[in-house]
Amino acid sequence: VLLFFLAVVATVFLHQSVFGRYLYALGFNEQAAKYAGIRTDKYKTIAYILCSTLAGLGGILFLLKVRSASPSNAGSWFELYAITGAVLGGFSLRGGEGMVIGILLGTAILPLLRSFVIFAGIPSDLEFTVIGFALLLGTVADEIVRRQTGTRLFERIAGLFIKPKSSSP
Repeated sequence: VLLFFLAVVATVFLHQSVFGRYLYALGFNEQAAKYAGIRTDKYKTIAYILCSTLAGLGGILFLLKVRSASPSNAGSWFELYAITGAVLGGFSLRGGEGMVIGILLGTAILPLLRSFVIFAGIPSDLEFTVIGFALLLGTVADEIVRRQTGTRLFERIAGLFIKPKSSSP
């Protein structure tokens, strides 16, 4: 319930507020955001504070779930799961792209990967390898889509200025 509440709040915050749009602009191209008049240092600092606050909340929720606190192995490899879930959900490692619903869908895929490891008979020691491979595939797919989209955009823009040669006899 808390997850869906935070997802709705984050979606409204990122897509319906000026601050959220500034964060997307900052993540997509910091230099362009600065030229557009956005105080990038201020918004970057606020983003780091917000991110660390939510990470602290996540740590407290994790502590409540496992009912144990051990600094030696608490949360081991969870960063791999978090990054993979984000990439599979459509977020770009370059920043400035993605939606909260994508995070929810990406994290919903992760248990399927764990089940795949079990059902395929892959040794459990290789589970992180499978997760890492999924991260690699997601990153490569993101890059392919970005290049295809960029090429089409370039062709459209170039088509506005370059007239095709007519074949007149």
